[in-house]
Amino acid sequence: MKISVIIPIYNGEKYVYKCLDSVRKQTFQNIEIVIVNDGSTDGTKEILERFVEQNSNLVIKIINKKNEGLPQARKTGVEHSEGEYIGFLDVDDWIEPDMYFEMAKEAQVSNADVVCCGIQMDYANKTKVMPRDIKIKEPISGVEALEYLHNRTAIFPYAWNKIYKKEILEEINYPKGNFVGEDYTIVVQVLEKAKTVCMVSGKGYHYVQIPDSMCRGGYNKNYIYAYINYRKIALDLSRKYPQYRSCIYNYVIVEYMAMVIAMGKNKTYNHKMIKSIQRAVRKNLVSFLRSKDVPIIMKGSAIALSIHYYILIIVYNVIAKL
Repeated sequence: MKISVIIPIYNGEKYVYKCLDSVRKQTFQNIEIVIVNDGSTDGTKEILERFVEQNSNLVIKIINKKNEGLPQARKTGVEHSEGEYIGFLDVDDWIEPDMYFEMAKEAQVSNADVVCCGIQMDYANKTKVMPRDIKIKEPISGVEALEYLHNRTAIFPYAWNKIYKKEILEEINYPKGNFVGEDYTIVVQVLEKAKTVCMVSGKGYHYVQIPDSMCRGGYNKNYIYAYINYRKIALDLSRKYPQYRSCIYNYVIVEYMAMVIAMGKNKTYNHKMIKSIQRAVRKNLVSFLRSKDVPIIMKGSAIALSIHYYILIIVYNVIAKL
């Protein structure tokens, strides 16, 4: 069994060595490293070339291409990979030495289409292990995994803490450009096609929190596409799987609130979008408040937004200071 690890990179000279070094130290040996240099303009290319020279024992492919955004870089990596399973790794993150060994072991035992591992969020001065429902011991179906994903338990909407059978990744549509929710767009498609999904215990992936990253910065035009995309996916999924309608809309309401908060960060308000978001929140508020999977702080935030968007922003700023 071979795993192809696809690493898309755009101007990643600050992080690329630590990222690649964590792949070099993997205890699972049959790894192909596929690096997609997505039009970097800094010193990334030179660092990559030096890493290849210093690690001639590793199987490394470097694909240099024009910048088209993260999803298209991942698509390029899939097209150039040779492994039966594929994993994604973001250049500003790193992984535990046994991460791929543990997931490969599970994949071989269960023949799973998707295997997931735990996540630790690394901040500048603290760490946080993301909670998981480790009571899931047996493989579940991809459709069942959709429920866990939208309840934000066990299955998370990230492309990189998983390995996938290559044929599934060859069948999905990769969006163009960069926008909030691009990982979610890919993972949802994969889970719809997956027959079996498994989880391994313990953290494996270190999700490094960068203050000026896209999802933590202020509002920009990419949020318009993100909002339209979330709304479209929610409508499509709730029609296909009406039994999961409540958790699907509970999930996107949290994402909608994050968009309004982003507007408050740089005081750039899309009032048309805000009104549409408020309508969605008010329509689904009762279900949102009743859900045992929605944290109390999110319930309070939804109430604040349903009254006035600026109350949500004030509440967020107070909580952030605390």
